[in-house]
Amino acid sequence: MSSDERRRAILETAIKLFADKGFRGTTTRELAAAAGVSEPVLYQHFETKRDLYTAIIDWKSEKGIEKFNLLVAPFLTMNDDEGFFNGLAQLILDFHTSDPDYIRLIYFASLEGHEVAELCYQ
Repeated sequence: MSSDERRRAILETAIKLFADKGFRGTTTRELAAAAGVSEPVLYQHFETKRDLYTAIIDWKSEKGIEKFNLLVAPFLTMNDDEGFFNGLAQLILDFHTSDPDYIRLIYFASLEGHEVAELCYQ
């Protein structure tokens, strides 16, 4: 597994664990075991659990921006405001229904009063 593939696998595993147990309820030992790596390998990719959490928010934000840009592109040359807002509404609905683990992670962060919740909000 390449370094990028391992990093992505850790991110995907962390999303599931943080969605189930929250930030405080998930240990680095659990994260490493669930991702199939040792804790030192986990720390090679993410120095702290907070760095991992931040990387999740950054990764998901980038994916969201990509989807938004794909939506916007055709409307930049068209005069179809209604079509744009219908597409935007669908994008928002898809965001909330296509990745329930990430939505739970965000809710957990907010409920725990975790500082990373602010990153997601921004």
